[in-house]
Amino acid sequence: MSDQDPLVEALDKITNLITSPGWSEYLKVLRTHKQYLQEEVNRSTRVYDLNGAIKSLAKMDDIDKQVKLFESKRTAIKQKV
Repeated sequence: MSDQDPLVEALDKITNLITSPGWSEYLKVLRTHKQYLQEEVNRSTRVYDLNGAIKSLAKMDDIDKQVKLFESKRTAIKQKV
C-alpha cells in the first residue's frame, strides 16, 4: 500500500500517461482520424448528405473533447495538490 497522497498519485498517473510515447502516438492517430472525418464532411456536403456531414462533425468534436478531458483532469488535480 502506498503512503502517497491519492491526488498526487492520480496526478503522477495522468502526467505519465500524457507524457508517454504512447500518448503521442494516440494523438497522431486521432489527428489522422480527424482528417478522414473532415474528408467525410466534405464528401457528404458535396452530395447534399447533411445528416452524414453532421455525424462526422460530431465525431470530430468528440475527439477534441476526449483530449481536453485528460488535460482538464490533470489541471484540476494539479490545483488540488
